[in-house]
Amino acid sequence: MTAGRREWPLVAFTLLAQAAVGGFLAIGVARVHLQPALGGAVAGVVRLPLVVVSGLFALSLLASLGHLGRPLAAWRALCHAAESWVSIEILMAVAFGGALTAFLSAETLEIATSAVHEVLAGITAGLGVGLVHAMGQIYRLPTRPAWNHVTTVIGFYVTTALLGLLVAGSCLLGGYASLGPPSAFPERVLALDCTLRLLALAAAAACGFEAVLIPWQMRLRRKASLRASLPESDLSLLRHQRIATVRLALVGAAMAASAWFVFREPALSGAEPLGAFMLASACLLALLESLLGRVMFYTKRPIHGV
Repeated sequence: MTAGRREWPLVAFTLLAQAAVGGFLAIGVARVHLQPALGGAVAGVVRLPLVVVSGLFALSLLASLGHLGRPLAAWRALCHAAESWVSIEILMAVAFGGALTAFLSAETLEIATSAVHEVLAGITAGLGVGLVHAMGQIYRLPTRPAWNHVTTVIGFYVTTALLGLLVAGSCLLGGYASLGPPSAFPERVLALDCTLRLLALAAAAACGFEAVLIPWQMRLRRKASLRASLPESDLSLLRHQRIATVRLALVGAAMAASAWFVFREPALSGAEPLGAFMLASACLLALLESLLGRVMFYTKRPIHGV
């Protein structure tokens, strides 16, 4: 089962954009947590993650152009922002991209006061959440009853949190190099370790939500098929059930890797090869699960007669 040619840009756009939004929010949490211990050194630690998040969002915008028949005419959708979730999504994407660029510029060039920095961060975060919400609302389609449910919006938020937390955590692994020798600044290394454990714990919780959401969405799919005048075949439903089982296995493995990093005794450090491997593995597993879920999402055929 594969997505059609026109769906792959949407798969890439939604996943990359949600990872970027979630990553930006997670980096903000990490920065607040690290600031007391690192002081001015925190800017060097979060710079790489911010660049990666910005790159992911830029790639998502490029991918979205592959779905448009006339990319240069996309601006016309803004004229209908009051009546169309697609227009709101485009508006939010443009606004979030602009705010993210402004924030990254201020962070890199160190040209903003702390107050301006916080305002920019708040605006960017709010626009990102608005973008994810608009995405979820777009896909609540009456012709696809299994989509036309609150689980669609919840699922997009869970993906945003899960990918964002693990992408941010994986990128923060590069921050150890900017902290100086561990023997000279042990409190800085400890602070970064604690921050990574906080992100990994939140990611494990997001995995738990995803593990509940996957079977919930499958039940909705079966019920929608039973109510339809042209229900899906048993073979199609069985195929979706098998894919859901694989997704559950992947999300369970991601949860286990995240939890191992958090609770292993003696405590793992992100500066250790094993610690870095566990965080990176959790990120990869979550990405594979999200990709499989999104492809499954776009290959569901409309159910008519409901």
